[in-house]
Amino acid sequence: MIRFTLIYLAILTSAFSAVAENTLIQGNAFYYRGKDMEIHQYQDLFTFKSIPLDSQQIGEDGNFKFNIDISQTDLILVKIGKIHAHLFAVPGEQYTLVIPEPLEMDRFNPAKDVFVQPEIFEANTKLNYYITKLEKDLNGFFIDNTSNSFNLRSAGNIRMFADSFALVIDSTYAEIDDAYFKSYMHFRMAEFELTTRHSKSKVYNDYFKDHRPAYNQLSFAHAFELFYNGFIEPHSVFSFSDSLESSIKKGDAKRMHLYLSTHEYLQKPEYLELLMVTGLFELGRKRTYKLPVIIDLLDTIKHNTPSNEILNISNSAQSILLRLAPGTKAPNFVFADVVGNLYRISEYEGYYIYIQFFEDFNSESLRQMSLMKVLREGFGADIAMFSFSTSESLKRLREIPGKHDFNWFFGKIGSPDKVIDDYDLRAFPTYFFLDEELKIVNSPTPPPGARIEKSFAQIWNEKHPNKMMPFKLQPPEIKESEMSQVPKK
Repeated sequence: MIRFTLIYLAILTSAFSAVAENTLIQGNAFYYRGKDMEIHQYQDLFTFKSIPLDSQQIGEDGNFKFNIDISQTDLILVKIGKIHAHLFAVPGEQYTLVIPEPLEMDRFNPAKDVFVQPEIFEANTKLNYYITKLEKDLNGFFIDNTSNSFNLRSAGNIRMFADSFALVIDSTYAEIDDAYFKSYMHFRMAEFELTTRHSKSKVYNDYFKDHRPAYNQLSFAHAFELFYNGFIEPHSVFSFSDSLESSIKKGDAKRMHLYLSTHEYLQKPEYLELLMVTGLFELGRKRTYKLPVIIDLLDTIKHNTPSNEILNISNSAQSILLRLAPGTKAPNFVFADVVGNLYRISEYEGYYIYIQFFEDFNSESLRQMSLMKVLREGFGADIAMFSFSTSESLKRLREIPGKHDFNWFFGKIGSPDKVIDDYDLRAFPTYFFLDEELKIVNSPTPPPGARIEKSFAQIWNEKHPNKMMPFKLQPPEIKESEMSQVPKK
């Protein structure tokens, strides 16, 4: 499960409020002036699926101002394209943020999320200050007790130092009378003890056994993940792992629940269900098992759970796992041709489509486009091909096809940040293959070469059963298991 180390230094939280209150989030992001800024709320802190609350364009002076209604303290995500910043917002509080520019190493890499730590000024509460200070204190301990080879001291020594340091932490923060901060620190210290080689038995008894899940606490999510790591991984050290793997493969949630319930650390029903949902989510992300089986298991759990939190996490997990999965509708987007005319990809329904997303036109883009040219010559009558840039100018895009004799569609993405997010573009070039209903054929889609030509060849056989196949890249023999990659008409 994805976790963001930098979140720790940028995030804060507080207690629930019964009624929605207006919360002011304002500040300056001068480096990003003119760009769109969004305020998001996380639906849960295990999948990190978020929903937008409000958006606006940052002024030319860099200023922004949001008034949002929230009913409880929540982790708020501030998004400027792929730049992310965080704070926990207390209902009715006023915040002033200064969003810094990204580090030099991150500034020119739009294909990944970049986390920056804003300066945060609060009108009344000090939760930002307290939790940031706690994180700095704990990080300082690991810096002080790590060798030059980045290893902690021996187990006995590190536990001794950690126990002494924990007493200092308790004393330092004893006067902070805030229920949420106390809960945050409770589970943060659970993670601290796990990291400093305390026994799982001690950590479970001290931090989990007599405490309910704190679903809205980032510290709980981190501690839970660390404590239960590997419980439902195939071939793990647990005695029930083989039987558990069999129940997952068969899609039997009841037997899965039965096997897990035999463990002493899973006697609390809330923890057992949370482990099942988060563990299945991770197995689904890794594609350890067939995705439909994982989706069906999550369906069974969410239809039987009495917990709204488990239901939310299950829904978020399914939504994320199904995003860009084969058979799902490809996200729509606007693009311009080389003379500036605007189109939508949805206008091309009825065609098989092979899309190349690239950033800059460079040697690697040219190499792969040269292979696309071969595919175009063989299959262009049946498969439409597009090369879309996220950053090149239209002038530059007009030059590329003529100079290199590329005779397919070149264009520029209208909203690059949104497309990068919608298509989860983590590297360039990246490819997508869509069927005639604009559904994703396979994910990830292979780059131009023998593998994708096999998929093209299946389409050719369907459309031209009596013609010789125009192989250009000499693909190997098509295996029976690969025949399902292209939907049959």
